Amino acid sequence: MHLLRTRTYELVNVEESFRETPPYAILSHRWQGKEIVFKDLSSAPLSSFERREGSEESFTKIRGACALAQNEDPKLEYIWIDTCCIDKSSSEELRTALNSMFKWYHEAEVCYTFLFDVTYSGWNKRMFDSNLEHRKEKENPRDQASEWFERGWTLQELFAPVSMEFYDKHWKPMGTRDQLAELVGEKAGIDSRYLKDDGSQKYLFREASVAVKMSWMVGRMTRDVEDIAYSLLGIFNVNLIQQYGEGHKAFSRLQETIMADTGSFDESLFAWELPKNGELRCYLKVKPQPEGRPGKPVELIPKFEPVKDNRWGLLAPSPDCFKQSEELGDVVILQDKVRPRLGAGFQRTHQGIFVTLPYPEVRNHAFGYLKKKVRFPLNCWRLEKGRVKTIVLELERDSNDSLLRTKCDKLEGDPSAKVGNTRSKMAFGVDQGSMFTVPVTIAQPQIDLIYPAAQRALR
Repeated sequence: MHLLRTRTYELVNVEESFRETPPYAILSHRWQGKEIVFKDLSSAPLSSFERREGSEESFTKIRGACALAQNEDPKLEYIWIDTCCIDKSSSEELRTALNSMFKWYHEAEVCYTFLFDVTYSGWNKRMFDSNLEHRKEKENPRDQASEWFERGWTLQELFAPVSMEFYDKHWKPMGTRDQLAELVGEKAGIDSRYLKDDGSQKYLFREASVAVKMSWMVGRMTRDVEDIAYSLLGIFNVNLIQQYGEGHKAFSRLQETIMADTGSFDESLFAWELPKNGELRCYLKVKPQPEGRPGKPVELIPKFEPVKDNRWGLLAPSPDCFKQSEELGDVVILQDKVRPRLGAGFQRTHQGIFVTLPYPEVRNHAFGYLKKKVRFPLNCWRLEKGRVKTIVLELERDSNDSLLRTKCDKLEGDPSAKVGNTRSKMAFGVDQGSMFTVPVTIAQPQIDLIYPAAQRALR
């Protein structure tokens, strides 16, 4: 881990210089233009970038963050800034940084959140609105907020710190995360109760279901497609080997890692539905207009098309699929209603997701033949108008006798459904559904993103 001295702007290797990590501040921000990076500060003093074309904003930001740390607490001699404190030429250091970033934000004395596109004038519902013209034109009020609210990496930076302070473009203080929890939550699409500190310094957001945590990433983007998955590692408290170049497969690997981790997994991982327009905005790419052609940059938004008849596997193609319904409410885990899975639970194989189901759910009770359609209740629920409804997926066999999920564009709820067999008859006091089980594999097709023809021409 490298830290930046707030007075001299020198980079210091913590492992080489200290027996234990000294107190430090940390910066959460939106990358702008040509950022001053580790290589730059390793070869030239910060002052040399003050008037270097393209680096002026980065220079001002670094200097402003260091000055704030000095003024707030004389003991804060160091600060960590992701742009210039990670040596990306070292694959080992980059891998360590990505897997440790949540921990580093949590262990910082204070996190300064710098909103470069906001001018603060007082507490109100629009205090986080962006100054950027292209954001002012957005129809959705939430989309008019600072760009900081739509970046993937800033999601874990919002939860991890013990102490967090917001500042506008002039480093004018706006308030703390606790003070602004309601307004911040509204802009970020997060229930404010997960942002407040109840005094225990526990991660209250850990109580949310996997589906709800995934929903927090809806509408957020990263420069590299893989970072959609990597920026969620701290939220789910898992580790993942980074493989830049694998594209959206990184999100599939993240889900597989969550599924294999007993501390982070719950079955709401499978409680998703396709966006109605099929667009996966998490994988949006911005392409500038060709030279000589005026106009705004073009947004390239890929579409996802499931296999024939709206079929797919259990793993979602993107966090966009976890947008929680405002009418139906969040997908929740009710611990007193969770029933253990028969067999070894869920396992990823080269053929798909392996799970054991009660015999009557998979085979005809009287004749024993495999059913073409299978109802698949999950250990997760929605509270609809005072009724508790179990999320139930519909599975169907294809021509190759493989099971696939159907009706991927809609999550069904059933108040009478339970995990396990609810239709088997009791014989001699034995639940036949628990006694007789059938292992099944639910196929998991490969993701294929499609760009509309008008956009492909611009790639």
